[in-house]
Amino acid sequence: DELIATATRAGVIFTVGHIERSNPVGLKMRKLVASGRLGDVSSIISTRIGGFPANEPETDVIIDLAVHDVDIMAFISGQTPTILASHGSKTFHSTQRDSAEILLALGEASGFIQANWVTPVKIRTITITGSRGYAVANYITQAITYHESSYLPFGDEFKTYVETFARFTKHIDKGELEEPLRNELTAFIESAKAGKPVESLVRPEDARLALQLAMEASKLAKKSEAAA
Repeated sequence: DELIATATRAGVIFTVGHIERSNPVGLKMRKLVASGRLGDVSSIISTRIGGFPANEPETDVIIDLAVHDVDIMAFISGQTPTILASHGSKTFHSTQRDSAEILLALGEASGFIQANWVTPVKIRTITITGSRGYAVANYITQAITYHESSYLPFGDEFKTYVETFARFTKHIDKGELEEPLRNELTAFIESAKAGKPVESLVRPEDARLALQLAMEASKLAKKSEAAA
């Protein structure tokens, strides 16, 4: 709050490093939702697992990792998230939760975040389900796979039912790899020059909201751990 107030008084651009906004797939997924190609979004699932830290962190996995998923979900959906439930556990760390799951509301859609330092495989993906399609974005490979629904009227026969729901058009979007950190710094410089934030830049109020929600989820996880 003090940093936001100081930047406002000074009239300067202030941002926070939520790097996935600067990953090309983050902006592409936001535009995909806004375009209506996915139809009415019903759920967004974010998976940020693996990558065990060498030293035990001073914060839990929600504050350290999942906070980025809270921000990118808000950015992509254009909605203000609210925390519905959160659960965490300690597997390898003695003082901090190193695994957590969070359930959120995103307007009419639901959001689910899985974050941990436990899974031996590093996975960074976000998936969106809508009435007209299903999209999966991989932050590491920077590829988006979009399944466009082709729902047609079907009869009562089970075979026809299955074949109808298996009928879709698959699109794969894989552009040139871009360095997210470079994009983030470039966006900050462009915003500073223009005197206003570009689309991908994290606004201070957005970053504050993401941190507030992550702290709320962390407290809920702590309560669930104590109850168990």
